[in-house]
Amino acid sequence: MRPSQVYRSFFMAISSEWVHSHLPHKSQDLTLCIEENEKTWHVKCKYRVGVGVGASSGLDGGWKDFAFENNLEESDVSA
Repeated sequence: MRPSQVYRSFFMAISSEWVHSHLPHKSQDLTLCIEENEKTWHVKCKYRVGVGVGASSGLDGGWKDFAFENNLEESDVSA
């Protein structure tokens, strides 16, 4: 995890290749869930194409709540 994902802007960038292969090519609402406790979080998935700053697809609008409630830290590994 990077500081921008869990401390500041709370934007979880997702690899363009992964987004292109696994998600519809549009921004949409998603639900993150943890099966053990059936807790859910509603997030916005921004679909962006292009190059450079601001061109990353990723999660926001709800990602902050997910990060806080799951105690995500910069040292956590994202795979």
